[in-house]
Amino acid sequence: SFVKPVIGSIKVTHKEENLLIIKTGNLTIISIYIYPRTSTEEAVDIKNATVRVRGKEKVIMAGDLNYRLDIPSSRTEIVLDALRDEGFILVNKKDLLTYIAQNGASAIDIFLVRGKGVV
Repeated sequence: SFVKPVIGSIKVTHKEENLLIIKTGNLTIISIYIYPRTSTEEAVDIKNATVRVRGKEKVIMAGDLNYRLDIPSSRTEIVLDALRDEGFILVNKKDLLTYIAQNGASAIDIFLVRGKGVV
C-alpha cells in the first residue's frame, strides 16, 4: 500500500456514475465529472455532493466540470459561486489549460479545497 499511516482508513462513502466520495481519517476527497452539455441547473447539483461533507471537514474536490475557467461566463460563475458558498476555494489558476487537443485547448478541470491546512 502507498497510503501513509497518518491518512487513516479509507472508505468509499458515496459512488455514482460521475461522482465518487472517499473519506479518510481526516480528509474527504470528491472526484466529479460533469458532461459537456449539462445544464447550469444540473451542474449546480454538484453542490449536493458537498452536502454530504458538511462542517469543518477538510475536503479536496477535483474533476472535469466541462465549464471553461479560462473564458469568463455566467454559467461558470454560477457553479463556482455555489461552491464558494460551501466554503470551497479554487486552487488552480483559471488560465492554466487542462484540456489540450488538436482541436484546441481550454481550462475545464478544477481543483478545489475546503478547510484549514489542506494545501
